[in-house]
Amino acid sequence: MIEQRLDRLQAMMERMLGAMLRLARPPCSAVDLTPQQYMLLKLLDDEGPMSLSAMRERTSGAQSTLSETVARMARTGLVSKRRDSGDRRAVRVAITATARTLMRQRAKEFRARSELILSSLSLDEQERYVEAVETLVTLIERAVARDGASEEERR
Repeated sequence: MIEQRLDRLQAMMERMLGAMLRLARPPCSAVDLTPQQYMLLKLLDDEGPMSLSAMRERTSGAQSTLSETVARMARTGLVSKRRDSGDRRAVRVAITATARTLMRQRAKEFRARSELILSSLSLDEQERYVEAVETLVTLIERAVARDGASEEERR
């Protein structure tokens, strides 16, 4: 029984991820962001400049991968890196004005694309759709939190 659920879950998660990436990624973007780059820019846009170690605490993946991604983003002008005045060994990363404009444009495009989806549904279907997404996010966050707790217990 669990094997069938795992098969269904994997298939649906792959379909959902593909659909969400198509929805979130504009078809004619001048800058092609990876999902990780988008999430890092979103974090910096929401929280402000932070150290690489603070970014690592808030994201998944290896420290070396994060450092490489941030370095690539700095080379393309999406983020700036400066030595932390309080700790000369640390680097603070900030979103640039160019990237902030890009994020605003992406948010506007995502909203317009989402509006097209919702407007094709009845009011009842719209509500069910939004509730389903809220439920899914809550359940995934809960599962990730449990997995993170289990990982801490294993250490």
